[in-house]
Amino acid sequence: MHPKPNIRFATLKDTGEINHLLGLAWFTQHSEAGWKWLFEDNPAQGEIPPGIVSIGKDGDLNGFVGCCIKRFSQNGETLTAMTGHSLVAHPNHLSAGFRLMVNLLHQKVGFGTYTLNNNEIAARIYPRISQKAGYNNVPIFGQAARMSLQWITNPALQIQAGLKRRYHIQTNFKTARNGVERFSTYTAPPTDKIKLPKYTSLIADHHQHETALSLFWSRLSSNEGIFTYRDKATLDWILSNPDAQTPPIFITYDRGDGIEGWLIGLISKESEIAPPILSIIDLIALPESQNTILPELISAARKIASKMKLMKVHLPYASQETVKALENCITPSNIKTTDYAHAHGCFYPPYRVEEFEKNWSPTPLDGDFSFCLRPMPIR
Repeated sequence: MHPKPNIRFATLKDTGEINHLLGLAWFTQHSEAGWKWLFEDNPAQGEIPPGIVSIGKDGDLNGFVGCCIKRFSQNGETLTAMTGHSLVAHPNHLSAGFRLMVNLLHQKVGFGTYTLNNNEIAARIYPRISQKAGYNNVPIFGQAARMSLQWITNPALQIQAGLKRRYHIQTNFKTARNGVERFSTYTAPPTDKIKLPKYTSLIADHHQHETALSLFWSRLSSNEGIFTYRDKATLDWILSNPDAQTPPIFITYDRGDGIEGWLIGLISKESEIAPPILSIIDLIALPESQNTILPELISAARKIASKMKLMKVHLPYASQETVKALENCITPSNIKTTDYAHAHGCFYPPYRVEEFEKNWSPTPLDGDFSFCLRPMPIR
């Protein structure tokens, strides 16, 4: 379905203006190479346009929403869906965001359109948008849509960052965006200087483990349930972001009979004034073993983050199954909750939301975290 006249599909020529809008909202911007990677290299994208833009009467671009296609496996069948991302509108044209989302829903890709990463403003308007578009928007996945998990690994840095943020709040952020990157000292991942939990390994180059990683995906996708693709093409794309200046943290769990689970993390900074953290973009294990494996992977990530002097390990989205598996390493201080749902979706007939709430346990990889987190710049 083609957008209306003042709405059109995005191209690489638009990315300079898109970056300007994203900067106004403190959202993640991308380099030319980064936009090309996001728009053209996603193996699931196919012929679906990677974004939609709104054009004002003056001809200027005043809004953007990204359209990232995801592939899923369910009982051997490949499904597709769209995760929206980077929804932004110029402050003088906020209605553009509303129109963009209506057009996004009208694309009707696969089983639905969803997000695991919306903010509070979007959470308030999504029901109105979906009603306008003629679909039923639902806050999906219950309480999981209102929480994330974190483990502090550098308390001193947390205190320092908190004090500096308080200063910026008191000064209305006047010096926050002066081009100076705070907290940008990088410590390389540890190699043989750290003892990780038994059966866990930090792999430096996933290409050297392609066979083992592919076998894990084959075992995982043979289970009942809905799993986002983790095949070679998808992993190669996710881990090749040209804007990433630091290597990914890739931890596997293998008791000798092949990989049974993994954790993938990126070193990210929310903004110029934020401290670096280890953001988990995937945490997955074979269903029959996840209660054993997921806590060990988190333990390994915490040890690595501590050695790298990162402020915390952050799991931005955790399904109810993941929370249950991690219950022995979660205290109230590890849980961040919000008053709004950051996961919403519209599902197209014949698919029903009840089916997905029963069979789909997303990790951050199902959403936009692998490409919308702000990579840590190295000074």
